[in-house]
Amino acid sequence: MNTDFRVAVSFSQHPKTKKLMRKLGRGAIYSLINLWSFIAMNKPDGIMTNMDIDDIEIASDWDGECSKFVLALLELKFIDKIGDVYNIHDWKDHNGYAFYSPQRSEKAKNAAKTRWKKKNKTNKLMLNDANSISQASASNAPSPNPSPNPKKNMSDSIEYRLANYLLKFILNRNPKHKKPNIQSWAKHIDLMLRIDNHQVEDIRAVIKWCQIDSFWQNNILSTKKLREKFDQLYLKMQEFNPKTGSWQTDANLRAAKAFLEDDTNGN
Repeated sequence: MNTDFRVAVSFSQHPKTKKLMRKLGRGAIYSLINLWSFIAMNKPDGIMTNMDIDDIEIASDWDGECSKFVLALLELKFIDKIGDVYNIHDWKDHNGYAFYSPQRSEKAKNAAKTRWKKKNKTNKLMLNDANSISQASASNAPSPNPSPNPKKNMSDSIEYRLANYLLKFILNRNPKHKKPNIQSWAKHIDLMLRIDNHQVEDIRAVIKWCQIDSFWQNNILSTKKLREKFDQLYLKMQEFNPKTGSWQTDANLRAAKAFLEDDTNGN
């Protein structure tokens, strides 16, 4: 629902306004404003469907002679009548924002639904994983001998290598940095690939970029934090030109990619 509507600054000096005051007095201007307010809240398209003369004058808070206010509005072209339906004259042209209020509201609702669907899909995947683990734990099947080790991100996996790639930059700056649980770090990389659908090359590029940036290198000290800030880091990386130190965006993406591709051999 609209909370405001537009009135031109020249309204009080417009000939139609002055004629309305001459016909019905200054109170008619108050009633006209009331009518516009009612339309913005309840009839945003400006079409007064299911409203007769009495309804319009009640909505306008007109307390003068019955029908006189509506007839004056018709005569001065403040309102029009098409068939049996009254409408505000040129409402869409003068109050386009109020006119499109229902469309904006519907668009916002659809966007919210999309976000909830995406969130619910992620929650469902996590719930299915949890149920699978629970069912496996409750199984009465005999345990194999020897018992297999739980799945780990082995040192040759991409998750493990990307986690170590970030750690390498941190240790180069601070050899005394407390060594983390690399298996836990690799788990967050796995989530970035499997749940967030990020690409390996993008994760690697963002790791390198954030670890050479003077601000982010001191804020991204774990793969957990890398995942939390990934979208923000990716956008910032595309804006930065490492050759000029500029944050202008026109040709910086190409320069940034060229800069980041120099370590394809793992340097």
